[in-house]
Amino acid sequence: MKQYTYTAGMTHNHSSVVRLNRVLHSVRHKWQRLFFIVVGLGLIMLGVFGPYNPTMSTLAVGLGCWSMLLVNYDARAKTREMEKNLHGYYPKIRYRFGETQIDMQIKEEHQPLEYRHIDRWATDRQYIYFFPQGGGVFMIDAATLQPGDPDGFRDFIQQRCKAKWTFLGNIDYGRILRKLKKAVSRGGKE
Repeated sequence: MKQYTYTAGMTHNHSSVVRLNRVLHSVRHKWQRLFFIVVGLGLIMLGVFGPYNPTMSTLAVGLGCWSMLLVNYDARAKTREMEKNLHGYYPKIRYRFGETQIDMQIKEEHQPLEYRHIDRWATDRQYIYFFPQGGGVFMIDAATLQPGDPDGFRDFIQQRCKAKWTFLGNIDYGRILRKLKKAVSRGGKE
């Protein structure tokens, strides 16, 4: 039997599918999102503060608002498509992290993925995401990680996978607090 250093899982539901697609869109298409935000805000500002007649100002504001709606349109469309294909069944995925690959299991189907085929890892306060080369994203519920050592898991992955690892937020306060606790506990024992 194979030995796995870490195991984890993910039981999907509607909100996790929405989150999964938002993360995929924001990571893989960040420049497209930024373009629609800049154009939208520019048009709104031009319509509100520009020297145009009311018709042109209204048109500029309307186009700006429409552009802002397009920021997450692809993620919403992908979510609708994914849920249509799921037919009401949300998968439960089991992840096992070995030395050279991740073994994923959905029901009785097993799918291996070598670390070298992953080009990005990301985390937020609740989930860990990995992005295989060629598109797509997988989601792990961080609370299911065994053993429950997020920093050890990250080090384990970074030793096997040279992919970029990012935090999807402003600051990873949890990681900072864990490092501070380790530093304080080491300081008290020495």
